[in-house]
Amino acid sequence: TNKIIDETNGQILTYDDKPALVFYSASGGGHTENAKNVFGNNYDVPYLRGVKDGDKPYGSIMPNFEWTEEYTESKFLSMLLNAGKIKNVNYTIDDINIESRFASGRVNELIISLESDENDDKEIILRGNRIRSIIRRANGGILRSTMIDIEMDDDKNIKINGKGNGHGVGLCQWGAIYLSREGTDYKEILSHYFPGTEIKPILYDK
Repeated sequence: TNKIIDETNGQILTYDDKPALVFYSASGGGHTENAKNVFGNNYDVPYLRGVKDGDKPYGSIMPNFEWTEEYTESKFLSMLLNAGKIKNVNYTIDDINIESRFASGRVNELIISLESDENDDKEIILRGNRIRSIIRRANGGILRSTMIDIEMDDDKNIKINGKGNGHGVGLCQWGAIYLSREGTDYKEILSHYFPGTEIKPILYDK
């Protein structure tokens, strides 16, 4: 690593001759994400838009690239309670529906329909990367990604099948590992994940 640092000393990733704003995640799940879909419209820049990450996803070499989370109805309701989406758990889950997805395949809008015996039926709408901090992993950690499918059986047990790990914006770390093992030059790797950028020397003011 010291050798790599020495060899790239003074280099910086730029766009339009200005330092590029860069993000990374562990694995983009096969397609990276537009930054504005995760961080808002202030991040709508050309080099932070989603790219397909290989016909077979480069990042699929990550251990547990495909994963599953399972919940009982009571556990799922308790997560909504902890997130302040409901005031009590006196509900039954009528339906969970993925209303829309981004071009990457990640969930854009998730609708959870709840029924109550107290005439307090609710429809909860969760959007984008915020889903990960509300519908958490069974062990309490943040959901790995929103590149997911959701199903519920007749007993109201809920299963989430997902791919990748992280918000998906910018460089896919496991994808970069794959490409480097294939002999791809680091400049090509950065150009793939940050299209339109250039590596230039840092100019210091004297």
